[in-house]
Amino acid sequence: MDDCENCNTMSRTTALIITLLAVFLLTLSILLIVQYGIPALNGVTAVSTVNPVVAQAATRSIVLPMPTQTVPTAMIPTVTSVTLLATPVFPDATSATVFDDSDAEILRLLNAARMEQGFTPLMVNALLVRAATDHSADQARRDVMSHDGSDGSTLGDRVNRVSYRWGGVAENVLMRWDTLASEAFDQWWNSPGHYQNMMNPDYTEIGIAHERSASGSYYYTMVLGTPS
Repeated sequence: MDDCENCNTMSRTTALIITLLAVFLLTLSILLIVQYGIPALNGVTAVSTVNPVVAQAATRSIVLPMPTQTVPTAMIPTVTSVTLLATPVFPDATSATVFDDSDAEILRLLNAARMEQGFTPLMVNALLVRAATDHSADQARRDVMSHDGSDGSTLGDRVNRVSYRWGGVAENVLMRWDTLASEAFDQWWNSPGHYQNMMNPDYTEIGIAHERSASGSYYYTMVLGTPS
């Protein structure tokens, strides 16, 4: 009988220890989540995913950290002096007019929305227009929508390449079969990741461009920036 009672006592003690350990690990997990957050796992902000909005279009977005965020130093490139390119990096794509009526209308719609929220309207920056044009031309040449350039370039590489000195940048890309500005804007507007980029009050400058591929599809790129 004593041996049985000792056995029961040990079982209860073991169960209590396991329960306390589980509570401790759960509490620790909650504290870590509150302190550091959980990476976004949706198909909007992730570079490797695509969000079809309509049958003939798709969108993606990417954002690089603002200086107010705590991020690894390696994620914030050192801006060096780079000669401003006189022509697009990929001039063999069928070129649309840089910042034409479609691009200008997208900016008008965006600035109207920002001002309704009390945010400063975005100003066109020629260097960001160049970065957007180069990337749209690269996508059109390959007929592939991507945040990665065919030469392996990232968003940070592309804004550095045109000598834009930045504290934070973000990029939205879009593929359509037409250049209807209001519908292109709505695609970005109705996607949470793209909306966050466009309505971020920290961004003050913008470049928008689109290029037509040989197949007839249009590749839009929007680059938003905060100068350093």
